[in-house]
Amino acid sequence: MVHEQNYHPDRKISDRKLFYNDLTLQEKNTASIMFQNILVVCMGNICRSPTAERILQKKLPNHRVSSAGINALAGKDADFQAIKTALKHGIIVAGHTARQLTPKMCDEADLILVMELAHIDMVADIQPSARSKAFLLAQWLPKKNIPDPFKQSSEMFEAVFLQIEQAANTWADKLSGQAEQ
Repeated sequence: MVHEQNYHPDRKISDRKLFYNDLTLQEKNTASIMFQNILVVCMGNICRSPTAERILQKKLPNHRVSSAGINALAGKDADFQAIKTALKHGIIVAGHTARQLTPKMCDEADLILVMELAHIDMVADIQPSARSKAFLLAQWLPKKNIPDPFKQSSEMFEAVFLQIEQAANTWADKLSGQAEQ
């Protein structure tokens, strides 16, 4: 389905960002079907990825969206400041429990969205075949990496939430076929 001359999993991430733009209109309309199981990944799975997971779940109710951490604080609740910041924007992160990223999770995911460029390599270290389906959550935003707000100020959590929200909304629009054609 993807135009092979333009997309190859071994290409640099900067080259792969054209992935969506290389799809035909018909392929864009089927993107929602192609990516039913979405995995959002950050380091600890207590701030960024659970926030993005919940935003995407709200925006893409017919998709399975989950999250995990590369070096997760497995079993820990979401960070209180992340919960508080998200709730201020109508997103409920409370009840989230951190999970460690596993090769099986990577295999089951159709699309893996990460917070930082380095996370793509870290995901591939856990499951090499996952590299071809790992993309930056913020790949369509001017600022590509989403910084970790853990143990930072409430202002930092707010700024990170807004960046995650914008990035998640962009992915949701593209995956549901609502992006500008």
